[in-house]
Amino acid sequence: MKLSIIIPAKNRAHIIEQTINSILSTNYPELEIIVIDNNSKDETEKIIRNYENVIYVKNNEDKERSFSRNLGIKLSTGKFITFLDSDDLLKKEIFHSFIKAFKIYNNDKFFFINFDYIENKLIKTNSNLFKKEFCNIDDLVISNFISNIGIFVDRELALDNLWDENRYIIGTEDYDFVLRLMLKVKRAVLIKQSTLGFVRLHSGRSVFNDKQFKILKRFFYFKKKISCNNEFKNLKKTFKKKILSTQSLYASLLLLNCGERKKSFKFLIKSIKHNLFSIYSKRCIYILIKLIFKK
Repeated sequence: MKLSIIIPAKNRAHIIEQTINSILSTNYPELEIIVIDNNSKDETEKIIRNYENVIYVKNNEDKERSFSRNLGIKLSTGKFITFLDSDDLLKKEIFHSFIKAFKIYNNDKFFFINFDYIENKLIKTNSNLFKKEFCNIDDLVISNFISNIGIFVDRELALDNLWDENRYIIGTEDYDFVLRLMLKVKRAVLIKQSTLGFVRLHSGRSVFNDKQFKILKRFFYFKKKISCNNEFKNLKKTFKKKILSTQSLYASLLLLNCGERKKSFKFLIKSIKHNLFSIYSKRCIYILIKLIFKK
């Protein structure tokens, strides 16, 4: 089965070679690698063009990663599409594990993986691993168990569920994407209990560089979308509250990271109001400790 892997990139000359090499190390025979360069100003293009088996497209202006992923979907020719950020890594067995899972669940159109983190070459165990065979909307409204890395989506389904290209949603676009997918297909199959990829933690990650304005714009844009967008019209009110609780908690964490302690506390309270049980989550406890014990 031919698989297409889509990688949006911007100014990743220092790191993207490792990412592409991790894909090639899988030795999967029918792989289409598509890199959409979001107008890099460094040597990203030079590095990628060294790979004969990588399709490279460069945007002539910064159009953000959702646009790049959508362009990759439209250019792809694989039966299934998977996504990878330009700073993340795959394990050697990921594609063969997907094929094995697909042979069992060949009527399903949405698959995903568990992953760990890497920081300064040290592996950090992901404490939010998914443990059940299938993920459904009941799971996803509580926490975003399905990240961008290692999701496998039937190409026709992906074309019917493109990424939101509004700049305000960037940073939560993956959650929006998988929520809308889940509402269409009802479940996603966990490929394997053990992890099949690594998200790299480093200072260049956009989530570590968010400012107050961007955090607030993202939250209120997504809140409005959940409340008013036609794709979410049949989502139960209780589920919408849980999603808003999750997003309030995420905003609280990011605001805390950029020094906005008062606003962080306000969003923490919002999260608890939307879903009282969020107070027991690891993220909520972490934020509370950080707010109480100032450093």
